[in-house]
This record gives sequence, C-alpha cells and structure tokens, in this order.
Amino acid sequence: MRIGDTPLGRQISSVLTDPSRLPEFTQWFSKRLWEIESGDDPDMISLARLVENLLYSYLDGDWTAEETTRYLKREVALFGIMPENPSHSSNRRSA
Repeated sequence: MRIGDTPLGRQISSVLTDPSRLPEFTQWFSKRLWEIESGDDPDMISLARLVENLLYSYLDGDWTAEETTRYLKREVALFGIMPENPSHSSNRRSA
C-alpha cells in the first residue's frame, strides 16, 4: 500500500486541500501517533515524525495554519502525498 493511500496519507491530503481542517487533523493525528510509531513501516514512522515536528511549530504559535499547510505540502510531496482531487474530497475522512 502506498503511503498516500493510508489513513495518515488521506488525512494529510485532506488538510492540503482545505487548510481549515488543520485543527481537526491535529487532534486526529495526536490520537494515532503512538500507533503509527509502534508500527513496522519505516516510511510511515518517518512521515509521522516529520508531521509531528511541523505541527509543533503550529501548536506553539510560530506558524499559522496556512504556513503550516504550505510547509507540510512541500515536505510530504517526497512521500507522494498531494492535495485531494476536488471531485474526490466529499467528506472522505478515515479512522
């Protein structure tokens, strides 16, 4: 399975499409970080740690949601994650 097709990849893609979802994503991510880091997929773990570091700057007030999303978009492109296609973004939120 490609990283972009995982729940984390889909959630990130959703945020890239609509930065207003960043607070919701932050809550979702914080509940699943331990599960991701305890897994055996080194790429998923690397992605989770990257996202965690970016979110720290957002949560500390260093970056706005728009800035965080811009940095996130640039960094996660290396993992093949892109914004959702608008025709496929209708409330697609994974557990």
